[in-house]
Amino acid sequence: MFFRILCLSVGVVLATGHFASAQDDRFKEIDISSEDTIKLQPGEVRVFQFEQPVKQILTPGENTVEITPQTDRTFSVRGGDPGETVATAIGTDGRVIRRVRITVGGHLVKIYGVGDNDHPFLPLVCDEFGCNPLPSKEPVPKSVTVRTPTRAGGFVEKTY
Repeated sequence: MFFRILCLSVGVVLATGHFASAQDDRFKEIDISSEDTIKLQPGEVRVFQFEQPVKQILTPGENTVEITPQTDRTFSVRGGDPGETVATAIGTDGRVIRRVRITVGGHLVKIYGVGDNDHPFLPLVCDEFGCNPLPSKEPVPKSVTVRTPTRAGGFVEKTY
């Protein structure tokens, strides 16, 4: 009787171990270290360079980041909607060169009293590293006029 229970127990352990290893071979999570994490604010653009030529960079999300090739090794990455994605760089030979986690985040902070009637507050996106202005869809002026007061009570205007 003892021998029967022992054989049954060993059989169950071996069978369970066999099935677990078969599942591990089919599907395994790839660990991406914290050194391979890029943190961006929405609208922030950074440029990255690879050591090898890259054929393409794949990302599963559509609006989290926008990746634009500059050369075969240099790419600009622009933060889009808040979220997280993994970018996979594929080399010219079809092999994976590198995987990078890209986090676009922050929370909206509104500073009142600095806007005008159309925009009563200044929107900022903040995270644990600091704050950046929220990207605006409005066109940016091509020149800026600075008014400096004079002692006589007037102003001197300079356009840059």
